[in-house]
Amino acid sequence: MASPPAEAIARPTSASAFSPVVLAGCVRLAELALVSVTGLIVHGLQLSEVVPFGLPYAAAIVGIATAAVILFQAAGLYRMSALRGFVKPALRLLAMWTLAFLIAATVMVFAKVADHYSRVWLGTVFVAGLGLLLTGRFVLSRIIGAQM
Repeated sequence: MASPPAEAIARPTSASAFSPVVLAGCVRLAELALVSVTGLIVHGLQLSEVVPFGLPYAAAIVGIATAAVILFQAAGLYRMSALRGFVKPALRLLAMWTLAFLIAATVMVFAKVADHYSRVWLGTVFVAGLGLLLTGRFVLSRIIGAQM
C-alpha cells in the first residue's frame, strides 16, 4: 500500500491532455473542413437554383481550403503559442486568408475561368469563412488558456 502523497503523484491530474502535435493536427483538419463546408453552404444558399454545383466550384472550394491551411502552417498559426493567443495570430490569419483568396483569384484569371465563378459567392465565402475561422480561434484560445 502506497502512502497518500505517492498516490496523489501517481494519479493523473487532467482527464485527457492532447499533445501539441495532435492538437495542431486536429485544428488543421477542423479548419480545412470548416472552410470546405462554408463554401458548400454558401453555394447552396446563393447559387443552387442558378448554377448547379459541379467540378468548378468543388475545385475552388478544395483549392481555397487547402491553400489556406498551407498558408496558416507557413505563418506558424498551428504552433501552441499561436493557438494560445488571439490578437497577433488573428492578424496573421487575416493576412493568410486574404492571400489564399488572392491566389485563387489569380489562378482563375490566368486560367481564363473567372467568368464561371460568382463574385458574390467568392466574397461571401471570404467574409463568412473569416468570421468562422476567427470565432473558432477565439474559442480555442480561451479553452487552451483555461487548461494552462
